[in-house]
Amino acid sequence: MLQAAAMRAGADDPDGASGLYMAAFQVGIMAGSFAGGLFYEHGVLAMFAASATLIGAGAAGMTFDRRLFDFPVSDPQ
Repeated sequence: MLQAAAMRAGADDPDGASGLYMAAFQVGIMAGSFAGGLFYEHGVLAMFAASATLIGAGAAGMTFDRRLFDFPVSDPQ
């Protein structure tokens, strides 16, 4: 769904938008793994606290803008 939204946002170059989305996705996985390892070195409690903070921030962001992923609905008639 996010990749489709990125391609729609970059309608003039959907292949470039898709590639940029995939690169950002992979960098996010790498950064999350690195940060998770650093928190794990400081103890499992620190890792769980950081996870809870990120989940709370994500939930707050979704609550703030519920129409973030709304797609225009076309009339089939």
